[in-house]
Amino acid sequence: TNKLLSKTSYLLYPYIIWAIIDSLIYHNSVYNHVISKVHGGLWFLLCLYEIFLLLFLLEIISTSFNKSCKFWKDIFIFGVPACILIITNKFIYQTDIAIYLNFDMLAIHYKYFIVGYLTRKYIKLHNLFDSDIFAFISFLTFLAGLYIICNPSLQMVNFITITITSLSATLYIFYFFKRISIPIIISKILSLIGKRTLYIYIL
Repeated sequence: TNKLLSKTSYLLYPYIIWAIIDSLIYHNSVYNHVISKVHGGLWFLLCLYEIFLLLFLLEIISTSFNKSCKFWKDIFIFGVPACILIITNKFIYQTDIAIYLNFDMLAIHYKYFIVGYLTRKYIKLHNLFDSDIFAFISFLTFLAGLYIICNPSLQMVNFITITITSLSATLYIFYFFKRISIPIIISKILSLIGKRTLYIYIL
């Protein structure tokens, strides 16, 4: 519960406060800010908060039904909602309810968040993504996906292609940055910026 309250103060409050500030600056109503497709440019805050809400519920389920921490059980517990979100989004895309709830962004980004969440939770999955062979496969997959996306004539650009390409790129970046040596001064600067990315993003 404390974690949820923390996420509310960190993500939802800035979203609401900036909606008010934005409406005063640009003479828009807060209501229009909330229902617009991009949510005043702060769709990411709302999306991330919704992901944490969903994660909070799924962690309760995982704690109850997966006390032995079986990987395949968590794949089911956290993976099924991703499929439900994707399928549901196909039917309610661009509807009022979808726009109000930022549902299309939730359906798109939840799956990437869960990959990161499970990677941190399970050392075996972490080690797999951190292996040279997997990184090589991820890089080749990314190049193949990029080629397909940049050639619409192939008529293969779809949700699955974009998801696989994005995920393979993310996994390779994860592998790459764990292996490069960064000077201490640059590391400190990046760490300083990293702790304030939310405020930078909002501005």
